[in-house]
Amino acid sequence: MRPWKLAILSGVLIGLSFPPLKLGVLGWVGLVPLLRVLDSNSPARSFLFGYLAGFTSNLIALYWLSLNQGAAFPIVFASMIGAVIYLALFWAITGYLFSLIHARTGKGFLVLPFLWSSVDYLVSFGPLGFPWASIATSQVEFLPVIQMAEFTGIYGIS
Repeated sequence: MRPWKLAILSGVLIGLSFPPLKLGVLGWVGLVPLLRVLDSNSPARSFLFGYLAGFTSNLIALYWLSLNQGAAFPIVFASMIGAVIYLALFWAITGYLFSLIHARTGKGFLVLPFLWSSVDYLVSFGPLGFPWASIATSQVEFLPVIQMAEFTGIYGIS
């Protein structure tokens, strides 16, 4: 399968894992297609494929922003698209860093959990902080998994 299709597949699977769909199990397998793409591409291409996966995932997961009843549809739709564009950058950065580390040291898969959690943590800071997009949010239906957040926080789940 073409790399861009795998990136979109990964984004769809992860996007569908978020509430209210209650398909959190897809969060466990959703990264597999993306990791296959990142493993076999340059850091620059991994940046693009990470962005594509992040854009797709966030578009599906954050549709609720456009359903806001408190403002006019064009405003809330623009807000949703802005959030999706912004949040996809963090996926792109993660893809780039993973690919760079993997190409130089061969330890990309070893570093990935720490890299993903660190970037996930950075997303929550500043005026544009957005912790609702954390992949840990997709696991709210799995009591044994989400209970670990008591000890590790959401970044331990990520």
